[in-house]
Amino acid sequence: MSLLTAFFRVYANFLESRELAMDADQRRSACIGVYRRFLLPMLLAGAAIAHAGDPLAGEVTVYRDEYGVPHIVGDTVEATFFGYGYAQAEDHLERMMLQYRDAQGRRAEVLGFEALGQGYLQFIPYEYRWDGDYLQRLLRTLKGVVERKHEIDREVYPILDAFARGINAFIGEHRAQVPGWVDKVTAEDIEALERSHYFRFYSIHDALSKLGDRPYTFPDLGSNHFAIAPEKSANGRIIHVEHTHMPWANRFQNYEAHLITPGQLNAGGISWFGSPFFLDGFNDRITWSATYNTPNIADIYEEKLNPERPLQYAYEGGWREIRVEYETFKVKGPKGLESLTLPLYYTHHGPVVKVDRNRNRAYSAKLPNFEGVNYSTNLYGLMTARNLDDFRAVLRKQLMPRWNLLYSDARNIYWVHNGTVAGRSEKLDWRKPVPGWLKEAEWGPILPCEVHPQVLNPASGFLQNCNTPHWLVTRNSGLKPTDPAPYYLQSPPGPESGEGALNTRGERLFQVLGQSEKKFGLEEIKQLAVDTYVLPADVIVPLLVQAAEPMAAAEDARLREAIRLLKAWDRRSTTESVAYTYLHFWGRAYQELFSNARFARFVSQERRRIDLSSPEEQQDAIAALKQALARIEKHFGTTQVPWGKVNVAIRGGTFPMDGDSLFGVLHPDYGPDQESGQIYCNNGWGHLMVVMEGEPKEIWSLLPYGQSEDPASPHYNDQVRLHSQGQMKRFWFTPREILAHTESVWGDRERIKKLLPRP
Repeated sequence: MSLLTAFFRVYANFLESRELAMDADQRRSACIGVYRRFLLPMLLAGAAIAHAGDPLAGEVTVYRDEYGVPHIVGDTVEATFFGYGYAQAEDHLERMMLQYRDAQGRRAEVLGFEALGQGYLQFIPYEYRWDGDYLQRLLRTLKGVVERKHEIDREVYPILDAFARGINAFIGEHRAQVPGWVDKVTAEDIEALERSHYFRFYSIHDALSKLGDRPYTFPDLGSNHFAIAPEKSANGRIIHVEHTHMPWANRFQNYEAHLITPGQLNAGGISWFGSPFFLDGFNDRITWSATYNTPNIADIYEEKLNPERPLQYAYEGGWREIRVEYETFKVKGPKGLESLTLPLYYTHHGPVVKVDRNRNRAYSAKLPNFEGVNYSTNLYGLMTARNLDDFRAVLRKQLMPRWNLLYSDARNIYWVHNGTVAGRSEKLDWRKPVPGWLKEAEWGPILPCEVHPQVLNPASGFLQNCNTPHWLVTRNSGLKPTDPAPYYLQSPPGPESGEGALNTRGERLFQVLGQSEKKFGLEEIKQLAVDTYVLPADVIVPLLVQAAEPMAAAEDARLREAIRLLKAWDRRSTTESVAYTYLHFWGRAYQELFSNARFARFVSQERRRIDLSSPEEQQDAIAALKQALARIEKHFGTTQVPWGKVNVAIRGGTFPMDGDSLFGVLHPDYGPDQESGQIYCNNGWGHLMVVMEGEPKEIWSLLPYGQSEDPASPHYNDQVRLHSQGQMKRFWFTPREILAHTESVWGDRERIKKLLPRP
């Protein structure tokens, strides 16, 4: 537990024990006031803290700003990453350690039998991960790293080791407060976690989706990013927006930081818990961000088993032996840890993920870079790239299996549909299992980066991707749906290859950024980043208005009032909007009364073909509105309910949220429905970043929750409060800014002063 956290707990308990007339928010405010007035000066005036004896501890300082973001200054790169490991552990140690246990295939030691895997093809939508220690061992996630540790990049291995040492230093200092199951980590554990992210979520995810009888539902995977060129910017400076969409408490929860090693590194951005590297971020020269894309990176091979010897499979007219390995798992049970040994099976294509003994068939997964141990190298390369050439050189290593990547610097905007896609025979259907017994089904060389769809400095003046088709990265992109190969995408392009193929988020960005003569100011771009304009309402509201016109004046007064408010509505899902509450419950009712498929017309561009004068369409629309109004009144006692009373975040308080996912707005906030009729947000967007390139480089950012997972910390919900108010915070980047906004210091507070400009 940090000194800051301990202080808040003790002082909050003191206030509560005195039974003062304060609610939780007032007690928190009092804590913060006393902390800033008395404790903070003592921290800032103090000398370096003694740290667990690791020599790297004396070479790094962690400056936390008023939102708890660590700005870490190290004398060496290794010292900087040591500090980053320590800082992450301070804010969310147990979540990190579960991540490492996951990569090791050892979560069952902590969480019991369920973590072993209830059938290793089980997918957990909110977690965005395939279930089970068995699958991690099958993928040899950690074992492969340990066996090939000598192949890890010599520049990166010391970074992994230093980050692990920082975590271990925190554990050593706080051993009495740390759960007993938390053990030390190694450089190999850190690399295994990066490998795990790509295997479990990306590669194996894509392979298993090709099995025809999958009993799981995949989540909608989304993010936004866009950039405007100098000619579209009111001040002539490039502006880059990243808007990551991820759940707020799963294995991809984000953490913000800033890492500085004088002359070598000056990068900020977001890491997933337990990772030392930034997937989205910036340094003093460039900015980059990622959105989910769907290159066809992994395959399933159908293998013919020998009926007489089922551990043999057919290949090119003969039989090959299935390789068998055994792994022993320790599983937490009522009597302590129990051991269980299970077999793992492999063909030369890869791990066996399914067996059909009735048909004498097995199914193995082919994954890109399955033997590779340098997933970290690509991420660190992005953080240290100085220009577009460097950035492209990193991608040419092909160590990052996927992502739409958006790049900007002071002069350029660039986008690439990145994917580690192997050359394949065009005679086979690669969107389903392929015959493993044919040599023709073997992969060829990985397609070179130069053939990936990409655009540099388009004439339109903007680039965007909201998980939209690659050829719609901008207006008149020049890209073709079938490039660079017919098997390149997981799903073939549909019949609509024009702008009609955009989802509502991409459609909204085309609508706004595609204005030919428009130049955008910074504030306009910041507002667009959190835009909640509901495009489907441009069809739904006129439909409802037309349907209501012939109704008698004696019709339900609630219905008349709803139509009046919808007509006057600005089409945005703000926290104050009663009209959006109507529309949200209308959408839910429409799905229930008719079907999800029929409702889906409104959230695709098919809505443009809906006949608003059709009696059937009007009747269905009014029926859904009546049911919506009845449901609102049942839950809330009135139909006059602002959206912020429905959609809330619960995190050390209750905070109204404005976004929603139902109609595909740019800025989603959503979560599970409650019996009360409310929605408790725990999903939607996972990080926001707005960067204005040039001198000085300026950054605004926000996590939808906060830096700390400790409810007693002031940084547990300070950013959810900003989020609720539609505000962003500055990401302090220069040494002078960091010093001016420092709240606490871990280490020698004088270190950053060496970076200040000389008078």
